[in-house]
Amino acid sequence: MAVGGLELADVSTADWVAALAEVAHARGHVRPVLEAGGALLVFPEGTRGDEGTLRAPKPGAALLAVLSGSPVVPAYVRGSGRAWPRGRWLPRPAKVVVTFGPPLRFERPAGAGKKEYYDAVSRDMIAAIARLSNH
Repeated sequence: MAVGGLELADVSTADWVAALAEVAHARGHVRPVLEAGGALLVFPEGTRGDEGTLRAPKPGAALLAVLSGSPVVPAYVRGSGRAWPRGRWLPRPAKVVVTFGPPLRFERPAGAGKKEYYDAVSRDMIAAIARLSNH
């Protein structure tokens, strides 16, 4: 799906089989961006939640991180709920602060237990974001 010149792919599903299919589709759009040294913005929660509350991660971000081998830079966004509350069509002026953490890398696992590994990567991503919320 294209929005304002950006190519968007939904990899937010909680169903692992569907997530694998969505990631496989998204990789066709993502790979050229990453290979060209570009950046990709992915929300591991799949959607935005209430200000200051992190939701459980979905598998899509972990799958993309592991399968692409690209570094993940965790980011915590503070103030976005005031700037663009849920249910509003357009944002309003407000202070928004983004705190970035150090890059994380996740190796592609060999053998069995991949689902458990992707679950662990998802949890590691959310934990890294949660640590940033204290800064």
